[in-house]
Amino acid sequence: MKPKTIIMAVLSANGIVALSHDDPVDWTSTEDRKLFKEVTLDAGIIIMGRKTYEMIGKPLHGRLNVVITRYPENHTDSKDLRFTSKQPRKLLELLHESGFSKVVIAGGPSVFSQFLNQQLVDEIYLTVMPVFFHSGLSLAPSLEQTVPLSLEEVKEISSNALLLHYLVRSDHD
Repeated sequence: MKPKTIIMAVLSANGIVALSHDDPVDWTSTEDRKLFKEVTLDAGIIIMGRKTYEMIGKPLHGRLNVVITRYPENHTDSKDLRFTSKQPRKLLELLHESGFSKVVIAGGPSVFSQFLNQQLVDEIYLTVMPVFFHSGLSLAPSLEQTVPLSLEEVKEISSNALLLHYLVRSDHD
């Protein structure tokens, strides 16, 4: 068993999730940040890669922050912060056994790719911002397969941003 697994990301209208690996993504909206906080607090847990964690610079308050890294021994765990090198499937199994029924994957692109490639994602929340970037990082650059989606909801979360909520269909290629 595994908890419901949700990817949350903000992206430009041309599909860029960050300008670089250390982009603070300050080009998103207040409403998107509020939605992110609401969904992740509800889940009680957020999973991210080391580069995303370092870009944020601290654990996000009120939820368990799980950071995927090749070298967890180089980091120090605390009450709200855990470093792990576990593979996504095993990590989700352990989190389910620990009582988590829902988890949010918050990036970055490598982590998104890992969870999608292993067919572990149930839902995707994408906030689309009204900007095109000339270059940057795509959502899942190491995707190895097609991931079929069903559009669940389209919602205007600000005058300039749309939330696209997708369910991942079970008919993966």
